[in-house]
Amino acid sequence: MNTKQQLVNALAGLGSTITEAIDVIEGFVPCGHPALTASNALVALDADDDAALAQQLETVEGFIDHVSENRGVTAYHGIKVELAGPKADLLAALREVGALMQTAGVKNTQVNEWVYRSLAALNDSDDKAVEKFVEAPVIKAALL
Repeated sequence: MNTKQQLVNALAGLGSTITEAIDVIEGFVPCGHPALTASNALVALDADDDAALAQQLETVEGFIDHVSENRGVTAYHGIKVELAGPKADLLAALREVGALMQTAGVKNTQVNEWVYRSLAALNDSDDKAVEKFVEAPVIKAALL
């Protein structure tokens, strides 16, 4: 498995871990740091630099453990995302939002939550559940 695929898998794990924390811990709002990590990793997917991709992979994996340990939720490692159909479309939308986040910042909690839930959706076997995240005009508008 190539490093880009490993990074996509890890991003889905980060999204799943943070989404679980959001869902089970009343009032939990993740800080901007994991959103910046996700944004940086999404942008890095455009690179063909294995060292840069490996660095992003290590950072994302570290955040999965950090959130799990500090919030008492499952650490979602070992996810295998098949990028076809709606999942490929969702990853494209995530990459676009990730690039927008690079200039707009990561202070918008609505955008950040969409990113986490969308990353988690990459691990969903239900295409309909995935499709609901693909079109994100409100999210994109919040970043422009």
